[in-house]
Amino acid sequence: MSSGRLIRDGERGVGQEITLNGPVVRMVERIVRAIRRWIVISFLAIAACLFLLPIDLVSAGSGFIEHHQVVDVRAQRSGRIVAVYADGGEVVEAGDSLFSLDSEMLLLEGSLADADLRDAGLSLDGVRLSIPQEISRQEFEVARAEAIAVAHRARLRSVLTDHNVVADVDSVLATYSEGQHVALDIAVADLRAALAAISAARASLVALRADSLRISRGLSAVDAARARRRLVESSLRRSLVVAPVDGVILSDGLRHAVGRVVAEGEAIAQIGESGKWSVTAFFKERDIAEIPLGARVRIDVLPNRGGANLRLDGHVRYVGFQPADRTTAQYRVAEAGVFRVEVDVDRVADSLDWLRNGLSVRANVVTESGRIGAIIARRVRRYVARPALSLDAADKAG
Repeated sequence: MSSGRLIRDGERGVGQEITLNGPVVRMVERIVRAIRRWIVISFLAIAACLFLLPIDLVSAGSGFIEHHQVVDVRAQRSGRIVAVYADGGEVVEAGDSLFSLDSEMLLLEGSLADADLRDAGLSLDGVRLSIPQEISRQEFEVARAEAIAVAHRARLRSVLTDHNVVADVDSVLATYSEGQHVALDIAVADLRAALAAISAARASLVALRADSLRISRGLSAVDAARARRRLVESSLRRSLVVAPVDGVILSDGLRHAVGRVVAEGEAIAQIGESGKWSVTAFFKERDIAEIPLGARVRIDVLPNRGGANLRLDGHVRYVGFQPADRTTAQYRVAEAGVFRVEVDVDRVADSLDWLRNGLSVRANVVTESGRIGAIIARRVRRYVARPALSLDAADKAG
């Protein structure tokens, strides 16, 4: 037909025909076919895009967030807390003062140690100054004793000459015995006494020159006083308890610790290290096999100050090998048939000072990533390669 007919009711009357030319019909048909082709191509393009679209498959679990590293603040010596400079929830830096222990007795011991150190130093200086003077004085005594001996020797020689005794002085000193003559007795006794005085003076001089005992004693006294002073200073430094790391104080009620007596090494407070957090989450047993170590985790913390989710990122550090016990979680009770997964949270901004231990989180572990088509293909291959279940003669799974 070279033309088409269209009957339109209500316009030209019932049954009245409208005749369309052939070119119009063909144009309409071409438009319809083009629309169909466009719809098919669009559908195929959308399907291809979806098939090639990268996605992440996740396993979801719930749990809580807490500081990854909790450090105990311990007393370095025994004592009574007399001052508290920070309380729970406050952010501190390493070296910030937290507590002070009583130090009255230490200050008194320090004063006594200072006095002992001064006395020991003065005594040592006195010994060092006096020994040269004593040596000089003793050298003079030796010289005087020698001069006296020379005089007595001359006198003995004169007495021997007066009494016509033919002998030298040394032989007389060696052989003479008292009672032979008064003058000789006196002269010999005086010379012997002078020679003994020389020997004594020389011995004292040698002892002084070799005497290091008093200096050693003085040095020992100074060292002991210094050691005592250092001990007191160390105890005074340990009287001030400071924060060992940057972080937030987790212990509450520290302001009420004034007056409390603590022992050396006793934990007074706890600090959660800044920026380092971990998540403990619990997953159903059907999901645990899909969670590998090191897998990426998207963590949602509820709620923050604005009431919206806080999104954090992390990586799986540990996957439990047996169902979690109900006492495992510190802040939540685990359900039966769930497994514990620990996650290291990536660096958290210090501005999130509202983040607290025990806040509830939802952990989404990325178990598989890739394009939709590749994921489907991998899953099909795994399904096909899965060993078939067979029954043995006893109708038991083999």
